[in-house]
Amino acid sequence: MVDYKWDAEGFWRYEETNEDEKLYDPLPDRSSVKNEQLPLDVSEKTLGIWTKPTRDCDKNLEVTETTIETWTSHLEADRLLAK
Repeated sequence: MVDYKWDAEGFWRYEETNEDEKLYDPLPDRSSVKNEQLPLDVSEKTLGIWTKPTRDCDKNLEVTETTIETWTSHLEADRLLAK
């Protein structure tokens, strides 16, 4: 969950998570487990890409750049991995 706060001019900004608002996920045995809420500036890998609530994709770009550099170095060395 992401919370927003509106200022006097009508613009919004992201609000940090409130520790008093705890979210729980139900389990099949009818118990529940607390849902971990990360800070807004922490990226999480979801559906194969790195994202965070603020839509900042720095981490995903960093991982993509590293992958490209790795493949480029393999191509320059004339040795591609079988997979």
